Amino acid sequence: KLVPEELVPVQIIGKLTLNRNPDNYFAEIEQAAFHPGHVVPGIDFSNDPLLAGRLFSYTDTQITRLGGTNFHEIPVNRPLAPINNNNRDGLHRQLVPKGRVAYEPNSLAGGCPFHGKADAKTFVAFAERMEGHKVRARSQSFGDHFSQAKLFFESQTEVEKQHIKDAFTFELTKVDTGAIRERMVQTLMFVSDDLASEVAKNLGIKLPKKPVEFPSPANPDNNIVPPNRAMKAAQEDDVHLPQAKVKLPKSSTALSIQKNNPRLAESRKVAFLLTPDADPKEADAMSAVFQAAGVVVEKVIPQLFTSNRDPIEPGDEKSLTSTPSHVYDGVYFFSGKKGYDKAKDMGLAARFIGQAFKHCKTIGTNEAGRAMIKQATLGMDAGADGVVYSDAKSGAKKPGALFLEALKEHRHWAREKTGQALPY
Repeated sequence: KLVPEELVPVQIIGKLTLNRNPDNYFAEIEQAAFHPGHVVPGIDFSNDPLLAGRLFSYTDTQITRLGGTNFHEIPVNRPLAPINNNNRDGLHRQLVPKGRVAYEPNSLAGGCPFHGKADAKTFVAFAERMEGHKVRARSQSFGDHFSQAKLFFESQTEVEKQHIKDAFTFELTKVDTGAIRERMVQTLMFVSDDLASEVAKNLGIKLPKKPVEFPSPANPDNNIVPPNRAMKAAQEDDVHLPQAKVKLPKSSTALSIQKNNPRLAESRKVAFLLTPDADPKEADAMSAVFQAAGVVVEKVIPQLFTSNRDPIEPGDEKSLTSTPSHVYDGVYFFSGKKGYDKAKDMGLAARFIGQAFKHCKTIGTNEAGRAMIKQATLGMDAGADGVVYSDAKSGAKKPGALFLEALKEHRHWAREKTGQALPY
């Protein structure tokens, strides 16, 4: 569920610093056992049926996926805090508990381990009073299918909304049954008429004036289990349940990625695309400026271990043959007077630059590389947002300053529509 930050403001309680990459991907990533029950001491669980189901299903999943009930003893899943309990045996046990007993109360171990007493250091479940009739029915609140989806969609910028429309269009084109496509598009009418109408237009579907209402526990005549929903006892319980006192806002700024762009060049990753005759000193000087700004730089060249710097160590540079532009936030192209000497490399570089342009990423080049940028973008580079030419003639005091400023935007959505004409 989405709880808008406008209703419950975020409070900073700590800082989590990621200071290294995993040493072994399988051991530390593939074997990680995520679970909603892994909470810090002092936090309890709400009386939510979906959460209750997840607390069971995640345990069941990890038992199957990681080979037994002791998945929490795999090094990456072990708790940092000491745990004292009576759990014993099971497949793949890694810890070796000592002692003669594994039960309580006991006398052989002096009664240990035992439950902590109710004090400031011990967690005590909230004594919530529960009452009501036991019926096979759902609360009226389960009839609210769309308020959360509507809040999310209305919180997006126009660019983000268009991405959602395109995503629905793409996925629904893969649905072979026409009736299912129509029902899905009608469902979108409950979220946004704008969303539903554009997706329907893209799929060639005619929308009805009013969509078919979904089953709702609040409506005895339109419910999956109407006999139980119509029971007087169930309706009485709904009346006594606490009602929401605060309405959801129409939109929430916190739900939009674009509205929360930090505008930082730091930690962005930029590809330095070098031709065989590019000046390595020019690239190294620019790299030093970028790295001083916290930008990660990788050089992409046609053939490894042969050019641009001698001697060269394996791993210092990436191959143009196998490196896509998708893994970078921006591209800076360095070329000499001749450029690429092989047609294959020229084609790969054109695709690399063209895809970066199509994906609205920041692109820069030295004077000698202008022709290549124009060729790769089919001439759409002129005046395009986020395309930076050599800073020498632009009056920038620092080499790369304009590129770094443009890189802070992350993506330049103004050229998204024109970039779709590229064939890459």
